[in-house]
Amino acid sequence: MEPLALTAELLKRITIDVDNKLIKYTCQLHRMLPGESLPSPSGSGVLAQLRGQYFILSASHVLDKDMMERRKDTSLYIFIEDGFHAIPGMSMNSPHEPANEIDLSCYLIRPDIARKLIKSYEFLTIEKIVTSIELVNTPQYCVLGYREENTRIEKESYYAQPSMYLLKPSSDKVYTNYKISKSNSILLEMRGKGSDMKKGGEKKFSGSFYGLSGGGLWFVDISKKDTEVVLDYFLIGIMTQFNKGKFYYLKGDRIGPLIERIFRLPIDSIMQRLI
Repeated sequence: MEPLALTAELLKRITIDVDNKLIKYTCQLHRMLPGESLPSPSGSGVLAQLRGQYFILSASHVLDKDMMERRKDTSLYIFIEDGFHAIPGMSMNSPHEPANEIDLSCYLIRPDIARKLIKSYEFLTIEKIVTSIELVNTPQYCVLGYREENTRIEKESYYAQPSMYLLKPSSDKVYTNYKISKSNSILLEMRGKGSDMKKGGEKKFSGSFYGLSGGGLWFVDISKKDTEVVLDYFLIGIMTQFNKGKFYYLKGDRIGPLIERIFRLPIDSIMQRLI
């Protein structure tokens, strides 16, 4: 069966779904830097409810415990309705692969804090997470997160514009060139310009991807039911890196190893320490 073409109408539907659905699972993470009175953006995260507990899924370098301790502040901050709230919890990295590190981590949240987050966000469930997927050579891979340069934080106001890119996988030669494992990571071709999904026409990308790390990598499932085109969305990875060298790409690490780790965690004993 031939893949369905991404028409202008489908692109518009995907954009609306991202604005109304996927963004609710996506948060911007902040840290309080020494000497500062307001938090600074430090990356993105995906909220998920797994094993009856609440997690932030992100990149290890975003949830780096050692870095938090060096800053003398072990809390994350997230904006919820009326202001920034500290999110006490516990960070747990996924096991590192010796040849190619998997840059994934999860942050276990206390239930009382999760109840606050539910006022502004939603938590993804396991049914919407795919731990293993074969790639198709079509732009059905949605990157969603918060770039730092699209954030403005002032004493009485907070503005953050999420960034979304619909991309296709990079070719095998890119994996070979950078010695990146296809079983661990997904590289997405970034050409520096593309279709403006909200305004139409072509748009040239300018700026930095800093802050996008920890955001979700989603597969846009496009199927047909009778005459109706049906769209669905599944989390398949977490964004961890970008490269503007010989090959221009965005890199996401596959979510499987992190989900496996979460389902092996001694949750009861961890929660006793956390509460």
